[in-house]
Amino acid sequence: MKMNKIESRASILDVLVTIIVLLILYLIPTAFIKEHMTGIAKGDELINAKNAEEIKRMDLRTETTVNIEGMELEVKDGSVKVLRSDCPRAMCKHFGSINAPGQVIICAPKKILIEISGKSEEPEYNVMSY
Repeated sequence: MKMNKIESRASILDVLVTIIVLLILYLIPTAFIKEHMTGIAKGDELINAKNAEEIKRMDLRTETTVNIEGMELEVKDGSVKVLRSDCPRAMCKHFGSINAPGQVIICAPKKILIEISGKSEEPEYNVMSY
């Protein structure tokens, strides 16, 4: 009879240890995922260029409004969008917000390129075939 009590205690202890280990295994990756959910990685920068020459480089972690040659840019929560532009059609406003490395906003009449630089988490290929 004493053996049964020891076995039942061990099984309860096993269950508790298993639950604790599973919680730890769940919480550790969750902490890393939350860090990457914002879309802002260290080193992500906003690059403004005109005629293939860099005008200005900014950190995406700052919240600000910038005016570059008649274009008003809003940098907020790691994303960039054009609020106003004085070019004829202001098509650059329709690009919406960009927030990932490699994404661009282009103003063709002014020859301005707004790009987010940094290391992309996504693979560099666009299509896979088997």
